[in-house]
Amino acid sequence: MMQFVRFQQTREGLYFCGIEPLYDVIPMVTGHFQNRFADQSWLLYDMKRNYGAFYDKKTVCEVTLTSREINRNTGQIRSNLLEEGDVLYQTLWKKYFDHISIKERKNLRLQRQQMPRRFWRYLTEKQT
Repeated sequence: MMQFVRFQQTREGLYFCGIEPLYDVIPMVTGHFQNRFADQSWLLYDMKRNYGAFYDKKTVCEVTLTSREINRNTGQIRSNLLEEGDVLYQTLWKKYFDHISIKERKNLRLQRQQMPRRFWRYLTEKQT
């Protein structure tokens, strides 16, 4: 699950990621993110189960969101709430992804073997 996470930075400095794993894995992966991103506030949110883990640079706690600022289909935050640099970063990442791919060598079967299609809608590089 950790390899499929794409965080977005909000204007308040919170890093948000919406995911939809098959199983309830948030309690199992929070330790990794707490160690890896110890100097940042983040929210890892399970869109399917409607709860998440919020880290405030000290402790992790469980949260439930009621806001409509998150697109439930893609797990993305509305662009007006994102840090300006994050919008630029997403644009650059999509352009990089498009430019390094060779259309003649595109192998969707292999892509699905390496990364299940159910995760694609939450990846910045796969969104249109």
